[in-house]
Amino acid sequence: MKLLLSLPLFSLVVASPVSADRVVNPSRITFDALGRIDNDSLLVKALATDGLVSLTNIPGFKQSKRRLMSNLHTCMLDLGDNIVTAHHFDDGTTRRSFATSTLPEVGAQPIKSLEDIPMNSNSESCQSFQGEVSSFRSSVEAATNLFSQKLST
Repeated sequence: MKLLLSLPLFSLVVASPVSADRVVNPSRITFDALGRIDNDSLLVKALATDGLVSLTNIPGFKQSKRRLMSNLHTCMLDLGDNIVTAHHFDDGTTRRSFATSTLPEVGAQPIKSLEDIPMNSNSESCQSFQGEVSSFRSSVEAATNLFSQKLST
C-alpha cells in the first residue's frame, strides 16, 4: 500500500524538478498601498520577477470569505447531487463543485446552481451562503479593478 501511495508522489517530484529548485515568496502589497503606487513600482517589479503578487487587507474580504465558506459545505450537501456538480470516485470519495466567474465590464456571473435554489429553500446554510455572495464578490471585484487599473496606467 505504501508503494502505491509513494509512486505517484515520486513521479510528481521527478516530473517537475523546477519546483524543487525554487521557492517563490510573492511580494505582498496591501490594498491601500496598491491604491497609492504608480506603474513603476513594486507591483511591476514583482510581476516581472515572480509573475505574481499577494494582495492583502482587501476591505471586507476576510470577514466575507469566512462567512461565505462557513456555510458552503453544508449547503452543497443540502442541495444534493441533482443541483451541485458531483463526481464520485472509485475509492468512495465524492467531489462537489460550484463555479463562478467575474468578467471585465460585465461583472459577476451567476452561480447557476445557487441561482436555481428557490428563495424559500429550507436550507439555512444555502440561504446564508446566498446572502453573503454579493458582499464577497464586491470585495473581489474591488481588488480586481484596482489591480487592473494599476497595470493599465
